[in-house]
Amino acid sequence: MITVIQNTKNIPSFGAGLTKNVVSGLSNIKTEKVADEFKSVYKIDADFGQNPVIAACTALCADIFECLSKQFKLPFNATPKRLRVYNPDDLIKPTNTLGFCIPDTKLVLKSEPPFELRSIFFAQHELSLKELDNIAEQKYSEGLISSNHFLHEFIHEWSHNIHLDSLYKKFGYEGACPYGKKMYFKNNQNNSGLDIISKMQEQIPNPFEIVAETYSKLICNSLDEKTLLPKKNPFEDLKKQPENLLKISKQAGKFD
Repeated sequence: MITVIQNTKNIPSFGAGLTKNVVSGLSNIKTEKVADEFKSVYKIDADFGQNPVIAACTALCADIFECLSKQFKLPFNATPKRLRVYNPDDLIKPTNTLGFCIPDTKLVLKSEPPFELRSIFFAQHELSLKELDNIAEQKYSEGLISSNHFLHEFIHEWSHNIHLDSLYKKFGYEGACPYGKKMYFKNNQNNSGLDIISKMQEQIPNPFEIVAETYSKLICNSLDEKTLLPKKNPFEDLKKQPENLLKISKQAGKFD
């Protein structure tokens, strides 16, 4: 676990999840140190450039999923192969999102070789925690995201990683990534994980966003305000969600 918040007195402030305690705990983050800890603790190749906010929030996200895996025994121990903060001008295919996770090996940045499946990327914006919090609040108020928690975007992308890992473990992998072929053996089923992904996208509009947003909402709602770690199994609240969302979520992801 990568500890980036000290257990000091909690004083609520700002929006959902962002407290003075959190701001204080994240104020002196060194990106190189966080990247080194990702390598030693989670075996993840991370490069956050000079963006301490992205580094700190990603570290918090990793610890949240470790807690869900170890404390609540959820199948969430899959970690992305690589984490990158990128300059938007370096993208091969431009996007206006803060972050994204790739389902298969592909070229992403002009100056680097292909990245492995389930790698996660965040844009190199000079955002403060307060600005990140404001963005989440604004998107939530407009109905664009499922939670106004400042960690929403990071949990959302990590959830894509978890979902993809679940699909590949169940159906196998037949893509171009040597790492993926070694990790996910193809079973005797006709369809591979990539086949299932293609079929899901034909049958359900934005299936991966449905899963990631459902995960994000439930996990954000489960976080303790002081430690920012889950204080309960977030999926205990799954039954409280609208019936149509439950139906789509079960079709698109592993919710049984």
